Amino acid sequence: MKPQKRVLIAEDNLEDIKLIMRAFRHPRGWEVRLAYDGAEALDLLIHPADSWRPNLIILNLCMPKISGHEVLRAIKKLPDIAPIPVIVWSVSCAHSDIDLSYELGAAVYFSKSVNSKDLVAQARTIRKFFDRSQLYDQ
Repeated sequence: MKPQKRVLIAEDNLEDIKLIMRAFRHPRGWEVRLAYDGAEALDLLIHPADSWRPNLIILNLCMPKISGHEVLRAIKKLPDIAPIPVIVWSVSCAHSDIDLSYELGAAVYFSKSVNSKDLVAQARTIRKFFDRSQLYDQ
């Protein structure tokens, strides 16, 4: 059975990716695709090889090539992907990063925990919320 929900995780930290994947892969129900930098995230969204579109985007701010804020700005300018909810999940607790993320259209801003157990708990909370929500479906 093909998962109904699709998430794009744009994250360059491999340890964080492993932890986040635990929450979205088990139990089943989400198809996960990864982007390891901002340019790859935009490419997956703008030019999907197989017409794949996520229902949810989890976006780190500090990424190589193109920053998370620039990715978010680009997403919200494109009418066919702008409605997809974007969760910004960053180590930054700076009010300027949080405020700019919301100004650019983020649905939610999470400050990443430095504790791996807490990071997995945060990811599970995000998944539970969106498991129970109506997601954007094109």
